[in-house]
Amino acid sequence: MCLIIAREKQGDPEIPESSIENAWNSGNDDGAGISFIDYKHQQVSIIKPIWSLKETIEKVRSIEKKHGNPLMLLHLRLKTHGGRDKQNTHPFRLSKYAAVAHNGVFSGKQFVHKKKSDTRIYLDKYIRKFPADYLRHPGVLNLIEDQIGGYNKLAFIFYGEQPEIKIVNKDQGETIDNLWYSSPSATYDQTWYSPYYLDKSGVIQEYPSEKRRNLPARTKPSKTYPEEDCLNCGQGIPDDYYELFCHYCGANLYLQEMMES
Repeated sequence: MCLIIAREKQGDPEIPESSIENAWNSGNDDGAGISFIDYKHQQVSIIKPIWSLKETIEKVRSIEKKHGNPLMLLHLRLKTHGGRDKQNTHPFRLSKYAAVAHNGVFSGKQFVHKKKSDTRIYLDKYIRKFPADYLRHPGVLNLIEDQIGGYNKLAFIFYGEQPEIKIVNKDQGETIDNLWYSSPSATYDQTWYSPYYLDKSGVIQEYPSEKRRNLPARTKPSKTYPEEDCLNCGQGIPDDYYELFCHYCGANLYLQEMMES
């Protein structure tokens, strides 16, 4: 699943390098993009695609330094549908004064396309039919929330007399140190937070909580997970959950699945 990090107020803290690095190394490496309030050019500016972790961090720091930690959306993509290219990299421009980024998956045949991502299809089919400024209105945002369900999150950034960020299903993410994370588990040091590891014989073992340590090389899931509970924390896992690690506790779901097979 992708990750959005939003700075909703001018001057709020820098985006931690560790958050970007951990998210990138956990699979969100299919293209980064940044949108921010650009007072000099009186617009929402977008920089994308960015194809390396190093350049992503450098671009974020450069913007923060030059523009004084402006309102910003940073998106790190984990590709599910469509090509790995600029056209499918978030954020997406809606007008000179607005952009949007998505975290989640729009399911159904209508959102499956060889070249277009599910997000692009959704935006073209629904969101672009609204004048961009209408998307600030709480009533319109409520309609969008009802339509996309609780699993998907959309973050809009607007330039104007009152620049702002509006987030649909904001409560499904988490605010940490004045920065909003759409999927906070993606920013963890994923191997550290998993209680499981593979020993030299390839057997799955479990560390006591006080002795958790790094796993071997990350293994990406090859499929979605069934609707069941995480073995580590007991939270339910939806049937279209694409992340390798539990959203709640960071446990490695791939290893859990192997243990049960």
